[in-house]
Amino acid sequence: ISRSQSFLEAGGDSLVATRVITRLRDTGLEPASLTRLFSTPVLSDFAEGMRFAQAVTGPDLLIDPANLHEVFPPTEVQRAYWMGRNDDFDLGGVSCHFYTEWEADHIDIDRLEVVWNQLVQRHDMLRAIFVEDGQQRILPEVAQFKIPNVACESDVGDAALAAMRDAMSDQVIDPLTWPLFDIRAVQYGGKTRLGISFDSIIVDALSTMVLLSEMETLYRDPKADLRPIGLSFRDYVTSVRPATETLKAD
Repeated sequence: ISRSQSFLEAGGDSLVATRVITRLRDTGLEPASLTRLFSTPVLSDFAEGMRFAQAVTGPDLLIDPANLHEVFPPTEVQRAYWMGRNDDFDLGGVSCHFYTEWEADHIDIDRLEVVWNQLVQRHDMLRAIFVEDGQQRILPEVAQFKIPNVACESDVGDAALAAMRDAMSDQVIDPLTWPLFDIRAVQYGGKTRLGISFDSIIVDALSTMVLLSEMETLYRDPKADLRPIGLSFRDYVTSVRPATETLKAD
C-alpha cells in the first residue's frame, strides 16, 4: 500500500476504518476521524497536516453497580436510531440493524440456547430496553430466550429458509420490549441454518463481532474463560456524557 492509494480502493470498509482511527487516536495523532478518512481517502491527503496532540486527560470512569438498572440517556447515535424509527422523517420508519445467517451440517439448538442465555447474562446491553421518553435501562432479570426452530424435509427447505429471511432481514424490533435481538433456526436435509438479528440501538458493529465470536467459543467449550468486562455501558455513558457536555459549554 502506497501513499497515493485510496483507502477505499485498497479494500477499506467501515469496520477497518474504525480500527484505523482508533489506532491513530491511541498514538495521539490528530485530526483523525472517520469523516476525514472517507472525505479524503487518498492516504497522502488524509495524512496531510496530522500532528501529535498534547496529552488530554479523559473523564474518570465511575463504576456504579448500585444504579445499574436505573434509566440513563442514549448516545447521539442511539438517539438518531431511535428517531429514525419515526415515519415523520423522510426515509424513516425503519431501524438500523444487523442480520446474518450461519449454516452448518448440524447445530445443537438446545446447546446454543444455553450458550446464548449465558451471553445475555454476561452482556448488560443484551438485557436493555428503551422507555417511551427515549431513555434506556438494563433489566435486572429477563426470561430464558428460546430459539424458534422449524424442522422440515429438504424438499421444502428453500421455502422455510425464504420465510425466515423475509421475516428477519427487514424487521423493526420494538425497542420498548425485550429482547432487542432475534435468533431463529431452520433444520432441513441434515443442515441447520441460523438467522441472527441485532438492533443496532443496543449493539454496534464491533460489539456484534465480539458477541458472535464469544458465542462460537462457548458453543465449542461451555467452560471457556472469557475476558472480564468490568465497566458497563451505562457506567461509560454516565461518566463520559457530563464531561462532553461541559466541553461543549466551554
